Amino acid sequence: ERALLVLKRIKVWTLEKLVRSIVDRANGIFRNGNDSAYKAALILRKEVIDEILTWHSMSKLVQRIFRGFLQRRLYKQIMNDRNECATVIQSYLRRLFSKQTGWQLCRQQRANYEQFREEKTSRFFWYNKSNNVRSWDEPLEPYRPMVYSQSKRRWQFIMIANVHFGFS
Repeated sequence: ERALLVLKRIKVWTLEKLVRSIVDRANGIFRNGNDSAYKAALILRKEVIDEILTWHSMSKLVQRIFRGFLQRRLYKQIMNDRNECATVIQSYLRRLFSKQTGWQLCRQQRANYEQFREEKTSRFFWYNKSNNVRSWDEPLEPYRPMVYSQSKRRWQFIMIANVHFGFS
């Protein structure tokens, strides 16, 4: 009877009904005679404990499944947040690198030095437009480089026109 009161208090109605049916069956056996009292007590003890243990293990299983569901949902949320953060960082770095590359290209286009290739020796030299000096040593300041064009199969300058590398 105490088990029934506890089950009623914690509101487990289906388990309460099951235990009540076992108790009623044991009470019916107990009313039949002396020898049946021991049998009724054993039935009560064994079946009620078995049912309660079954319910307990099932409730633990349900809790484990629910906690696993919550953990998966939390994991997915964390992974989505990490992906968003990675995307923001990557886009910031790409913008920064493209700005730096753009500024470098602009400095090269405005530079006094230009790179040329001598056809006979296939060596590069640098020519300073401001003072008309030719040098075989690479200058320390930016210069306008020559690039080999695969499509035209020759060396040529890169031309950049009307390019703005600022962000508004």
